[in-house]
Amino acid sequence: MPLEDPYNWRSLICLYNLHIGEYIIPTKPTYPWHKWGDNESKSFKKSKLYRKAVDAEEPDGSREFFYTALEYFINLHTNKRQGRECLLRLICENTQIKYHIGLFSEILNVILTPGKENLNKSYRQAVEYGQLGVDCIKYYAKCPPGDNFLDHLIHDYI
Repeated sequence: MPLEDPYNWRSLICLYNLHIGEYIIPTKPTYPWHKWGDNESKSFKKSKLYRKAVDAEEPDGSREFFYTALEYFINLHTNKRQGRECLLRLICENTQIKYHIGLFSEILNVILTPGKENLNKSYRQAVEYGQLGVDCIKYYAKCPPGDNFLDHLIHDYI
């Protein structure tokens, strides 16, 4: 039995509003094995001392691992073995961008910012060259634009 509505302009609307980007990006990774160590670190004081000791002993090598993996994949894609050169050019270009707007742009910025880890000096130099406004394409000429798969992501989203 059909129900007729005397007002033909009525409709049911359901909206969802997602707020993305209102959260602060953490500056230091938190690993669960640092929080829940052995049984002796159950109390707050012991847990705090344990975390300080673990953080002091083990430098975080995740960025170095990630950069090595990126270089490897760039090498696979280009077949020229210029992964390091291409990654340095991308870091240099990323540093020259003042405002990163959007979630994907923020993620790429976090990835392509070397941070405070003990990395190879060439990564820090790429950041310095970007801050000084050096032409990254000319300086890292062994990796021309469009030569690796990350170029499309960087130039489209950042």
